[in-house]
Amino acid sequence: MTEAVHDFQREIGHAAIDAGAAAVFGGHQHVVSAIEFYRDRPIVHGLGNLVFDFVAPFFTDATRRAIVFAADMGKGGLEHCRLICCRTGINGSVTRLNPEVGDGVLLASTLRRLSEPLGTEITVHRQRIDVAAGS
Repeated sequence: MTEAVHDFQREIGHAAIDAGAAAVFGGHQHVVSAIEFYRDRPIVHGLGNLVFDFVAPFFTDATRRAIVFAADMGKGGLEHCRLICCRTGINGSVTRLNPEVGDGVLLASTLRRLSEPLGTEITVHRQRIDVAAGS
């Protein structure tokens, strides 16, 4: 239930990439968290809850935010990484959010606030968010 990325999470993500993983996707904290690039490979520390099949008393606006990660696969690994902003589906459909309007703006700014300290560039581009290693 925290957006914070702990040192042990980064160590595990880095170790997985050092062992050959093309990307690492973390979860279970029920909220979105930072995205970083290590050796030019993405580590998504928290995707949030895309679908939930019951209403829980701990649900807040933060636990209703989720992202879908997408990328193209190239010879060198994942390329053109991007995110689709969503509102969690609880006993129903997931809602896609536009990162330039309303709740989508809040989710995009949250991702930027969390990810930029880890060297990740978050850029809103039409109805998606482009994600890249900082220069």
